[in-house]
Amino acid sequence: MLTGHPAAVDLVADHTIRGETALPLIPSAQLPEYDAIVIVLGASDALQLLPTAQWAQAITTFLDTLAEHTPSTTEIVVMGIQPPSTVPVFGIAKDGLVDQKAVRYNEETRKRCTGRIHYLQPPELTRIGPSTVDPDTEQEQRRVSEGYREWAKTMAHCLAELRASNPSWS
Repeated sequence: MLTGHPAAVDLVADHTIRGETALPLIPSAQLPEYDAIVIVLGASDALQLLPTAQWAQAITTFLDTLAEHTPSTTEIVVMGIQPPSTVPVFGIAKDGLVDQKAVRYNEETRKRCTGRIHYLQPPELTRIGPSTVDPDTEQEQRRVSEGYREWAKTMAHCLAELRASNPSWS
């Protein structure tokens, strides 16, 4: 255990999800009482170079809806978008148009994180994710795992800080 506290995790993952298409993931009824919900969203939007205003509206609607459907004691953490150029399989230029779009999306997201909605800057990684669609070597799989482990550490530290400041967490 990284933080010394056990955690139960439910994962909803879809690499094609966009800010505008994420709303159906939020049930119409109240979500169960989680201590925290971590959102990783926006990479698909950046890859498609959607207008920043469109992203801003989508993330605002998503976060407002999520907050309405979660207990007031649930902390919501939004992880910023990792620069898409750090994912080798995408073949995107470092600091190019797509990375710049991700930076602008992160700025817009950060502006919308207040109260129990927190922005979390992604770790500064030079490389994350696979070099090929289906990494087949043990070395490649280990490298990919190490990158995602850094993400997990960043999230765990953030959640541990929130837990320390929120005595109602189980």
